[in-house]
Amino acid sequence: MNISPKVLEAVDAGVEWLDENLPDWRQYVNLVKLDMSWEESCVLGQYYLARYGWTNFNKIVNDCFGGDTDRALALGFLADWNYYELDAAWVQKFVELGMLDDK
Repeated sequence: MNISPKVLEAVDAGVEWLDENLPDWRQYVNLVKLDMSWEESCVLGQYYLARYGWTNFNKIVNDCFGGDTDRALALGFLADWNYYELDAAWVQKFVELGMLDDK
């Protein structure tokens, strides 16, 4: 899949935000379940479910970004583009980070 630079940049920024704000996020994300279009299986949803036992994306966006969905979009946690492309960008990033092999 060809991933646009806009999506790749958003995911890069999202990983930076995660590393700064939720530094233990990598241990809570199940990459097999990753689906950015569902609150239970997106990166933030998996984190909140594992850490706090709940997932509600609107509440998560409020907690993390003061309700600013544009910020969540800019960090690759939401899409105004194809969610398949967003998933592919996150998987590519996980490969780059050594969190998953590319097989």
